[in-house]
Amino acid sequence: MTTDSLLDQVQKMLNNLSQDIHSMSDTTRRHSEMVMTAIDDIATHMLAMQAIVVVILKQNPVDLNGVLEWIDTHTNALDKTGQGTEKAKTLARYLVNYNS
Repeated sequence: MTTDSLLDQVQKMLNNLSQDIHSMSDTTRRHSEMVMTAIDDIATHMLAMQAIVVVILKQNPVDLNGVLEWIDTHTNALDKTGQGTEKAKTLARYLVNYNS
């Protein structure tokens, strides 16, 4: 093999690599867009559900302590750090006290 043919092979391999990297980049971008769309959809649903819950709670008040106890009972076994439990309690306080 001559030096030129080796250089041609290297150039072809580099071109293939470049195409593969562009393809991976496009795929990653599409997946990121899909994830961002899904997150936006979830946020939209959560906002709608929050509005519904606030209206229901305004018409049918609940005992905040009972809600907090329910959260403790149903999350302590699953939430070893307590972070999720505290976030849930914070949201519960916000929703229950929203109209206060």
